[in-house]
Amino acid sequence: MKRTVRNTCVMVASMLTLVLLCGTRAAWADATTAAVSDEVRQLRVELENMRQSNEQLRQQVSQIQASSNENWLSERRQEEVKQLVREVLSDADTRASLLEGGMNAGYVPGKGFILSAEDGSFLMNIYGQMQIRYMWTDRKDPGAGQDAGENGFTLRRMKVGFKGYIGSPKIEYTMLLASDRDTGNTQLEEGFVTFAVMDNLAARLGRFKAPFTREYMTSTTKNFALEGSYLDALYSAGYVEGAALIYTADTVRLICSVNDGSGSGNAASAKDFANDATDFAATGRADVKVMGDWKQWEEMTCWSTDKPAMFLGAAAHYQTTETGRANAGGLENDNLFAWTVDGSYKASGWNIYGAFVGLHWLVDAPAAGAGDLDHYGWVVQGGYQVIPDKLEPYARFEVVDIDGAEVCKIITLGANYYLNKHNAKFTVDILWALDQVPAGSTGVGLLADAVNQDNQICLRGQFQLLF
Repeated sequence: MKRTVRNTCVMVASMLTLVLLCGTRAAWADATTAAVSDEVRQLRVELENMRQSNEQLRQQVSQIQASSNENWLSERRQEEVKQLVREVLSDADTRASLLEGGMNAGYVPGKGFILSAEDGSFLMNIYGQMQIRYMWTDRKDPGAGQDAGENGFTLRRMKVGFKGYIGSPKIEYTMLLASDRDTGNTQLEEGFVTFAVMDNLAARLGRFKAPFTREYMTSTTKNFALEGSYLDALYSAGYVEGAALIYTADTVRLICSVNDGSGSGNAASAKDFANDATDFAATGRADVKVMGDWKQWEEMTCWSTDKPAMFLGAAAHYQTTETGRANAGGLENDNLFAWTVDGSYKASGWNIYGAFVGLHWLVDAPAAGAGDLDHYGWVVQGGYQVIPDKLEPYARFEVVDIDGAEVCKIITLGANYYLNKHNAKFTVDILWALDQVPAGSTGVGLLADAVNQDNQICLRGQFQLLF
């Protein structure tokens, strides 16, 4: 019996021990499972962070690789261009002549072809201009035997120019050849030599633009509108033949010229010294740079990279007609005095320009009933690049007063669309002459009106290419 009880107690104790062990193991298992779950979650978070970091690194590597590829492609393009140049100059005689002469050749966008000596003793810049234009002009009531209007295409300007220096940059030359719009014949439009007398002073000899109106002095390659104003077509002094001194300082530029008179250098009317109609002529102009760079004076347009600029200017022109010579109007020895003032400002894509011009004919020996004549006129224009360096609408208003007897007001509205700044651009505008147009101007597109006629309209479109 005792043995049976002892065995029973041992069995019960064993069973209790087993139960305790199982409970402890289950608790330990639950604790372990929770710890493992926490570790798994933590590992998942770390893995997600690593995945995001790897993605960022991958994107950065891709960007660096793309940039490297672009640089490599740019270098490859440059090498291909160099190879093309080498192929063009592959002719042995041409290559030998260039190398033996120590010459460099190439093309600079916007400036043309360059040929220069390695020792700096010679430079030639070859450049060109093409302006292909369409015009449609309508007159309300033309005179007898006149068309109501004109329309058609014209090669307004077709030019090839050469400029550079010989010996040293102190001796510069310019020669500009132009095609005649009627005959197609080539004629000299401009030709002069400029000598650097000292740092701020230069002398000029030859055929050049008279230093009178700023509009006319601005290159036709950089016209703000499709064409200069009608006022400028009437009263600018045109090209002259003569000599000039040019002084340029930081804020002031002065030009003084002695020449053969207004229009004496115009290709269509230029005369030899024995056949011109002027005894003496002089032209002077002063410009003040209030802000900006002198380079900005050369055009009215304001590009996105331009800083604010302001210029003020004034000029005068005087000439005496040869004694005893009578012009078509019967005015003998009529002397001319003209003057102008102008100003311009441009900033943040905006540009505005205004000018006033006055002319006075001093008639020494008038025909019956004739007397001194006074002409006046003014112009104001402006534009804004609504799309920087691409689209530029503009407007112009001008008034011409012919000796108080005829007053002509003209409104111009248009826009420039730049493909590559002035190097390639489309221009379209419309002119509305509110009053009688006193004299025709084929360049502007206006025809002479009959007496008391008005409201002439001219629509113009043009494509310009510079090379």
